[in-house]
Amino acid sequence: MGIATIIGIVVGLFAVLYGCTEGHFSLSHLASFIDVIAIVLMVGGAASVVLMGFSMKQVLTLPAVFMVTLKAKTESPVELINKIVQFAEIARRDGILALEGVTQGVKDPFLVRGIQLAVDGTDPELIEKIMTTELDSITERHNTHKRMVDKLTLYTPAWGLAATVIGLIIMFKALKKDVDPGEIGKGFAIALTATMYGVLGANALFGPLGDKLLAAHEEEMLIKNIIVRGVLSIQSGDNPRIVEQKLRVFLPPKLRATETKG
Repeated sequence: MGIATIIGIVVGLFAVLYGCTEGHFSLSHLASFIDVIAIVLMVGGAASVVLMGFSMKQVLTLPAVFMVTLKAKTESPVELINKIVQFAEIARRDGILALEGVTQGVKDPFLVRGIQLAVDGTDPELIEKIMTTELDSITERHNTHKRMVDKLTLYTPAWGLAATVIGLIIMFKALKKDVDPGEIGKGFAIALTATMYGVLGANALFGPLGDKLLAAHEEEMLIKNIIVRGVLSIQSGDNPRIVEQKLRVFLPPKLRATETKG
């Protein structure tokens, strides 16, 4: 998990807990912000949104997607370029078949497949087609995950509003009878806590997770595009320095100035 994610979670939790407990951080203060009816309405509403909009198979991947997003750490693009340049040096010195044994220690299966295609003498156009097709498949899968999170971000406040209306109805119905303060308080509690859940769900959970998914996708696509260009450059027999220059254009200016190590 990235340090920024950890800091964001800690700061967000601290802010919410501080506000809910009036700075005392006591369970008695926090308990007043827990309402089972509001929670059921919010969780049920959020679940219904994704279940109606996506297949069961897609929905079941959502918890794993959140965990992977929080835990995943993308390889440094500079380190990846170093590795590919080393492969280019081996191929230049000993022939491309020499790369067959060096991929055993490589953890990225996408890079391993690319090197194997090059070693097998696959046509460059076919290599590019195979690898970019896989990239398209990954992008489509990531887009599906992002759409699910975006739907939750969009509809969670609406479900919070629906729960608020239900709470207000309960409260106003209590006013029609012999006024029961307990019933009035029950409806008012549902209304306020449901609004809070909706706002926090959209802005403190699903919205940031959606942003994190997008950032993770962009980082992964950068890495994989470097791999595609690197494999094609090695397969064409480019000088290692040419391979390095071709790949460094993918880096932002600040990283581009970082020297690679052969």
